[in-house]
Amino acid sequence: MTNGPTRLGYLLAVGGVWFVADQLTKHLAREGARRPVTVFERWWHFHYVENRAGAFGMFSSFSEAWRMPFFYGVGAICIVLLIGYYFHTPPAMTLQRWSLATMIGGALGNYVDRVRLRHVVDFVSWHVGDRFYWPTFNVADVAVVLGAALMILESFRAPRQQVSAG
Repeated sequence: MTNGPTRLGYLLAVGGVWFVADQLTKHLAREGARRPVTVFERWWHFHYVENRAGAFGMFSSFSEAWRMPFFYGVGAICIVLLIGYYFHTPPAMTLQRWSLATMIGGALGNYVDRVRLRHVVDFVSWHVGDRFYWPTFNVADVAVVLGAALMILESFRAPRQQVSAG
């Protein structure tokens, strides 16, 4: 996968799957799960939330007049940087390319929500009994976190590949 069109196809395929899965599940959450749905009692529910803040509620105390342009700008910059990094990743670094495409698909999913709805739809609620609640999240968040974790894994593998190739 060394040429641009092949890389673009790979990006569209991997990132596209994450984007479509994210948008489809958010649509289902908006249409049918406005009341909590139990998946596993005492630790996993589907619970529709309109997140107008950032991750973990960041910037929730800021006015929308400041918050929305900030999210639009930072989101667009991050997506452009991820795409640039993707196209500059060596062809042999398949795991890194996969992780970047995954993060791009997730980032686009949340960005589209912000632009179209002025909030991000979250619906997966994990908790341990009534004591510990993880912030509600969505498929796009999973893609971004999974992609970042795979990039970290690849950063440990890359030096070994370079040494063995030399």
